[in-house]
Amino acid sequence: MEFDNEVARCREFLQDDERFLAIESKFPHPWKIIAGIYLGEVKDSETGDILNVADDEKFADNVDNFLAKTGGRYDKEALEILKTLTQENPNNFREKADLTNEGMSSRAFERAVDHAIENSKNGKPTILDMVPNSGGGDMVAAFENI
Repeated sequence: MEFDNEVARCREFLQDDERFLAIESKFPHPWKIIAGIYLGEVKDSETGDILNVADDEKFADNVDNFLAKTGGRYDKEALEILKTLTQENPNNFREKADLTNEGMSSRAFERAVDHAIENSKNGKPTILDMVPNSGGGDMVAAFENI
């Protein structure tokens, strides 16, 4: 659910970009475009092969190899457009699409609270337990500091 929401937000952010629209129908899964821009790579789910679209020097050689290994499921022109989109400024994309850890955490928290409120309104007993976001991702350390 969270993943689908993020993809929808990213698609909305890119919907006016003609290049995005031109390649959206050429990818087996549109979310791979989003992942390609965000991560700088495309991973084929069937073979596990990865194409680094952010690597300018090796892209020309790697794209042909990737296309051969993935059995033609990708369009070369679409991958070249994706490379251009990736190189424009992926950090700017992350910020505008709010794919930062803070933005995603905030939305996840808001959805959890909304879900708990909705359950309560529908008469479902609900407990919303909060885990501190500290300790460098170590939940035990985070609780020890309370």
